[in-house]
Amino acid sequence: MNRAPAHPREPAEATRVRRAPARLPLWLLVLATGCMTGCMTGGPNRSERPFVVTQPPQLRDLYWRGELTDSRGNRWRIWIVPGVAPPVEDGADAVSDAADYAAQLSEGPFWERRAQEFSDGVRFAVEDSARDFLVEGIAEDYRLTTRRIAKNVEEAPFAWIPRVIANAVWGYGVRPAARIALAPLGIGGGLAYAALAPPAQVAARPVGAVAWTGLAGIAWPAARIALHQPVYLLSIANREPDVSHHGDFGMYVIEWADGEPPEGAPAVRKRPLPEATGGAKPQGVEPVWTEQDHRRAYESDPSYRRGYDYGVERGRAGRAPPER
Repeated sequence: MNRAPAHPREPAEATRVRRAPARLPLWLLVLATGCMTGCMTGGPNRSERPFVVTQPPQLRDLYWRGELTDSRGNRWRIWIVPGVAPPVEDGADAVSDAADYAAQLSEGPFWERRAQEFSDGVRFAVEDSARDFLVEGIAEDYRLTTRRIAKNVEEAPFAWIPRVIANAVWGYGVRPAARIALAPLGIGGGLAYAALAPPAQVAARPVGAVAWTGLAGIAWPAARIALHQPVYLLSIANREPDVSHHGDFGMYVIEWADGEPPEGAPAVRKRPLPEATGGAKPQGVEPVWTEQDHRRAYESDPSYRRGYDYGVERGRAGRAPPER
């Protein structure tokens, strides 16, 4: 007797797996939205602003440097587009910095500082810890304690007997014992510093140079260039920026066509980061801090004052210290 199949489907059909439709990564959708809206906002003369994809000079500049010159002659830096040349230039600067860092091994002042570190460590162990703190310190404790006890015995003030006992316990026992316990720490620390600090500084030069070259000189520029490719393709579908977009979504005019902002151009109150402008100082940007702000911080903030004085001593400050 023939029996009906337990399941009407064929085995191949029964084991067929339904695949979910492919979905774009969320970060790609966010990036696309940002790039497509970065320059396509409204504003005046929208119809007169051509699309970047129709302008070969803008296509070239935007790809190579992350910059473009609009139809009015204003030079823009588009922060969201890294470009190719800026990462390469930054990588070359990092490699140069790493080479300078490693080249300190061939400079006399570098080895003078290492000798000074060794001398400082030995001096702290021998002179400060062993001689001053331990030997001379115990002798001074004994002298002061003997003097205090003699004074109490001679003058016999109120409760002089407990005072004599307390002075003897503290000056002859507790303080010398504490010095004996703590002195080895200072001696060992000073000798360890003398033995380890100079070799560590010497080893840090080649190790630090190689690490900085690999990270800042190669890996980071390569990552920026790789990110640049999809960002660029999405950005060329935008219209060229309008003057009203100055300071909006990482777009800054780094060179105005007439040398100064036109009437009606927005004043950007927050100074953009150097990497946002390719190292060029944007025009028409109001500084965040005035000279009065720096003077006020110098007078009221001790940490600001110490850091500023430290920079002035080494010639790193851009102006003279504020008047006190």
